[in-house]
Amino acid sequence: MKKSIFYIIAIASLSLLACQNKGSETTTEPIATTTECGESDHLINATLWMQHSAEYRACCLQTYKIAKSALAENIKNKQTDKPAAVVLDIDETVLDNSYYEAYMAAEGASFSDSTWAIWTSKADATEVPGAIDFLKYAQSLGVEIIFISNRYPEELEPTMANMKKLGFPEIPAENFYMKEKDASSCKKERRELVSEKYEIVMLVGDNLGDHSEIFDERKTAGDMLAETDEIVELLGTRYIVLPNPTYGTWEKPILANKEETARENRINALKTF
Repeated sequence: MKKSIFYIIAIASLSLLACQNKGSETTTEPIATTTECGESDHLINATLWMQHSAEYRACCLQTYKIAKSALAENIKNKQTDKPAAVVLDIDETVLDNSYYEAYMAAEGASFSDSTWAIWTSKADATEVPGAIDFLKYAQSLGVEIIFISNRYPEELEPTMANMKKLGFPEIPAENFYMKEKDASSCKKERRELVSEKYEIVMLVGDNLGDHSEIFDERKTAGDMLAETDEIVELLGTRYIVLPNPTYGTWEKPILANKEETARENRINALKTF
């Protein structure tokens, strides 16, 4: 408990310092895109939950336990003669980037390609609990493991190094479908490429766009919730969803009003009594 309290105080102090120094010159690395005071504060509790709560660990372990049972059943019910494959996202699905989220919260910063590249080059992400065990189990069943990620191609080498360091099973480079810089973040076309060679028996990700393109379109939060109800039969069977409270496409409709700050948008989106 003392350690947690110290960590919270340290994060809060760093955030306050970032607000006080806003607008001053700095020559230190890494370069961050600073936000208005308080606009990255939402990351503090979300990141602390991922890093410290037993509940986050339990959710991930539970999810991958369900995935193992579902995968065995899905293989029995294959529809084609193509080899079976499970398609997974990388970030917050098998690799935990909460250290990067903590950096943004502490610095009062927002996401940028430059700071993200610094982070991924370190190859220091940790395992999402249960991911390695699940991947080894999938391989034991003869299932091909495919990653479809919105990391860039130049991040492939440090990504594979990161996984090797953590003890992930060996996955060939050709099984990583990365995002070209000028391409859409939507993964539909890459899923279709995988489907030409394999039968996808399961999709695993922290964002519903990892499972279906219907969630990549800009819609209201209500639309996305309604569409989730439409795929309930696929949840826990073909679609496996990991928890991620820090970011995702769920934020897009919330932050849509460009005349307000991100914090104002978030406050206005709250449902209260």
